Amino acid sequence: LKGGQMQALDTVHSLKELYGKSILLRVKLKLPQAREFVNELLLRTLRDARLLEERSESLSYELMQTERFRSRGYVSSVFREIQSVVDTQDEIESFTLTEMGLEEVFLRLLASDPLQKKSSSALD
Repeated sequence: LKGGQMQALDTVHSLKELYGKSILLRVKLKLPQAREFVNELLLRTLRDARLLEERSESLSYELMQTERFRSRGYVSSVFREIQSVVDTQDEIESFTLTEMGLEEVFLRLLASDPLQKKSSSALD
């Protein structure tokens, strides 16, 4: 519900397909001072990434849906790319790759207005 109106009613799988088919990357830093350097490095390495959140000792990214994203073996190739960065950079303590969960889908729905998008596209 948003503004008293139902925004999305469907199965978990369908909601994730429509609004949240992406991978989340969370990186924990050893030192807050390394944040800018690591961010630039990861954005160069992972061209499909979009920075979602910066905290003093962590960075969160969404890996965007591109042709590469839909290819088989994408997650394992991203994992190898990140692992190679971690192996060569002492600033990163750890990282996680996860599929976008239902909580993130609902937060995304609250932040956007999917009904407006559907209405405007129906008018075009």
